[in-house]
Amino acid sequence: PPPPPPPSPPRELTGDPYTVLGIARGVSMGEIRRVYRSLALKFHPDRNHGPGAQEAADTFAKINGAYEILGDPEKRAAFDDFGSEHQDGFNSYWEYKQSGSKGGSNDFYQGDSMVQRLTADNFDKRTAVGNWLLEFYAPWCKPCKMATPVVKQAADRLDGVVEVGAINAVTNDALKRRFNVQAFPSFFLYSSEHQIYLKFPWKGPGTFVADVQPWVANALAEWETLFHSTAVERFTVAGTFDLEVLNSTDMWVVMFTSGAQCPACIAALPNFYRLSIDLAGVARVGVVDCSTPSVARVCTDQVRKDQRIRVPPYFYVFPRDTKLLGAPAGEALFDGSGAVEPHVVFPVIAMIARNALVEATVENNAVSKGDSDAFEYGPPPTPPPPPPVRPQYQAPEPKRKFVQVGSSGKRTARLT
Repeated sequence: PPPPPPPSPPRELTGDPYTVLGIARGVSMGEIRRVYRSLALKFHPDRNHGPGAQEAADTFAKINGAYEILGDPEKRAAFDDFGSEHQDGFNSYWEYKQSGSKGGSNDFYQGDSMVQRLTADNFDKRTAVGNWLLEFYAPWCKPCKMATPVVKQAADRLDGVVEVGAINAVTNDALKRRFNVQAFPSFFLYSSEHQIYLKFPWKGPGTFVADVQPWVANALAEWETLFHSTAVERFTVAGTFDLEVLNSTDMWVVMFTSGAQCPACIAALPNFYRLSIDLAGVARVGVVDCSTPSVARVCTDQVRKDQRIRVPPYFYVFPRDTKLLGAPAGEALFDGSGAVEPHVVFPVIAMIARNALVEATVENNAVSKGDSDAFEYGPPPTPPPPPPVRPQYQAPEPKRKFVQVGSSGKRTARLT
């Protein structure tokens, strides 16, 4: 006999779960949990009696069905990849039901609703919203296995602060190289919006929960300051770069990066934001992502014609005058080759920019003329008077005394 047809999905699972909960597709897991709790409390049968009780019960069932999909990171990922407003968007109902059970025993966080399993295929889509605490682990790594319970505990405590994701580095080598992972487990605080990450100083599972919470809070507070209190221009269109930098009389310090695939570029961003604070009032600061097609022409004109630099990120200073379009207009300072230690690069860039400002400001022998407007902060102070000349010591003239010598009584002068 032919096999029986697959069971029909329950009524409460039909429809788009995002529509049922009234949320957008890109929201975080924390927002999904918050909305679900609010709706479940509102339509719970114990709180609804009378004529509208059945309608409330139906809505409650739909809410639970929607959360069954979206509250499980694996099922949500499967729905986003294969689903639609109807479950027949999956190849089969069996595929839909089993979407949360892929990966086998090598995935430490199978079925966990607080720790989302991320792969190279879904990473950019999943992490597009919010800040993330990422763990890179290997299935054969005993410390990683020991860390699993404390990571789940930390994810529960960080609910609403950051999203927590786990990445099997063995099966996702591209992400491993993207974050320059050297050991397991490794933890990173990551912001897709700003393309920036910070590595957590892992000391072992014993202190992880106590250490990671204040570390995340302090890092997010610093990022808030860097991203919202600094004026770093991100150029995404070549025409904007031409207008703001090349057609400007302002001095610019620009970092050219190679996008998310360049670990050194991402690691340099926090210090580059700090550099913008040091250069406030001296030079403007910008970032160009050369992996963005709409701005690639700028990288071709300004960087790739320069044979002196090889490894991204590249740091350039553009002087305080109008530059020539289509020609290298900036001066290459450093690249990511490691010839100069990273902690030295940014103070040196700040010093170079300040010195360039002085050279560009004091022109036409303005110092000798005494022009006060040739100085950024007014005329130079009057030099102090020279110290008084100390008189040299002069010995006194010797005195002469006449004394009587001999019996003749003759008087002779002698020095005394």
